[in-house]
Amino acid sequence: MKKLHLITLTAVSLLLASCSTSGKAVDNASIQGDWMILTALGINTAGGEETPYIKFDGKEKVNGFAGVNRFFGSYQCTKGKLTFSSMGMTRMMGPNMQIEDSVSKALGKVDRVRIKGTSATLYDAQGKAVITMKRK
Repeated sequence: MKKLHLITLTAVSLLLASCSTSGKAVDNASIQGDWMILTALGINTAGGEETPYIKFDGKEKVNGFAGVNRFFGSYQCTKGKLTFSSMGMTRMMGPNMQIEDSVSKALGKVDRVRIKGTSATLYDAQGKAVITMKRK
């Protein structure tokens, strides 16, 4: 009888542990797709000629639009940790430089991501939200 309780307890513990680690982890596959950037460093991105966006291709390549300029590079997303590398950007001036500056600065601060439904929030290393997004 004690063996049965021990086996049952072990099985339940393993089941609970596997659910807690796999259900919420954000990785390259779950972040893949097109996202509209709603806010960057607290600045609302609405009102420009084109809404800023970011596209994660699922193959660790990223590109997007910051409000005036286009950006591109690589990314890695594992267990909610999001890092960008080899980033580049066109360099034009335009009417929405405040939005442009906030998006480009926010991208440089990203450390983690959390996805909830069709929304995502990118956080800096201190846990402060730097970008909010919604799936296109």
